[in-house]
Amino acid sequence: MTRALLAAFALALLAACGGEPEVSDLETEVDLEIADPVGTSVWTVDREASSIGFRATQNGKTFEGTFGRWNAAILLDLEAPEVEGSIEALIDLASADAGSKDRNEALPEEAWFNTALHPVAVFRSTAIRSTGPGTYEADGTLTIKGITREVVMPFSLEVDENGRAIADGSVILDRSEFGVGTGEFADGKWVGLEVEVLLHIEAVPAG
Repeated sequence: MTRALLAAFALALLAACGGEPEVSDLETEVDLEIADPVGTSVWTVDREASSIGFRATQNGKTFEGTFGRWNAAILLDLEAPEVEGSIEALIDLASADAGSKDRNEALPEEAWFNTALHPVAVFRSTAIRSTGPGTYEADGTLTIKGITREVVMPFSLEVDENGRAIADGSVILDRSEFGVGTGEFADGKWVGLEVEVLLHIEAVPAG
């Protein structure tokens, strides 16, 4: 699923690609350009039908959010993902909508995403494998705030009668491992440490 995508089968989503682009202020659109993958199993993502989101808790209550700007390049042979399979996704962290004015104003700040210095989250797969009929796992690295961790993203994928691939995946991250939520928010008392990244991707074969 090609250059049209975050973060991922992600994600958010989710090694740095030569360093993250810098922005002068939060209103500047960051560069989410990704090189087209090379291979016979390239997919073009339907951006309108796809989404990268997240689920977390605040004061014990669950809330959900989405990222409005992201891009990805996906190469995937459904029969042999180990041979021809790669995913690269970029997510504009300043585009997060966490469902409330207070959360949306706080997320770009230094204690959370610090988007002035680290505007983009990057996911790059290192291996993709089939785990059963219609199920897969993508090993990879996720970089947020300049911190890179290894992650494993499980996802399901079906191809309908029109050749459209529909994939859904999720992975639970510990935000503290990426330095997201520092100071009074570091211990998870007010905002839970676990964040679930949710991916819904629809794509068609390129060309």
